[in-house]
Amino acid sequence: MSLAAGTPPRIARNPANSAIAEPLYARALVVFSGRTGVRWLRWLKPGYRHCFVAIDDGNAWLTVDPLLHRLEIRASGLPSSFDLAAEYRRLDLDVIEVAPAAVPLRRAPLGPFTCVEAAKRLLGIRARWVLTPWQLRRWLLAAARRNATASQTRTKQEKYLDSARRAM
Repeated sequence: MSLAAGTPPRIARNPANSAIAEPLYARALVVFSGRTGVRWLRWLKPGYRHCFVAIDDGNAWLTVDPLLHRLEIRASGLPSSFDLAAEYRRLDLDVIEVAPAAVPLRRAPLGPFTCVEAAKRLLGIRARWVLTPWQLRRWLLAAARRNATASQTRTKQEKYLDSARRAM
């Protein structure tokens, strides 16, 4: 069956066969803040009532800040070489540096549009029950530990293979 001109092919619904969207940038900073003027957010953990993402596009830093009344996307004018994480930490903000993940080209889980949901979408995170900034922070730190453990396991395997080659 031929496709009409200009009609893109359908993406497979089977996750095992679905296409992957590579990340558009190599690194990002997730910044957590306890400052909020919204009363009903006060039930959230102090220091973790809001989050936003700073993206290094390879040339400069961009910030994506989902607010209650609008989504602010700003070009900072700061070069990629600038240590933006240190600057945010100097302002007493909690910062986690992450490498955005590749994601399958399928619908993300439905959820309310919050600062956490915006950060998850930007970073390629598919964690349905991560709803608050504190939960996002915990998820990111746990993912970093999992990645560190996986890289140590590969290193042990590589050492084993090296010793086996030497023994031959």
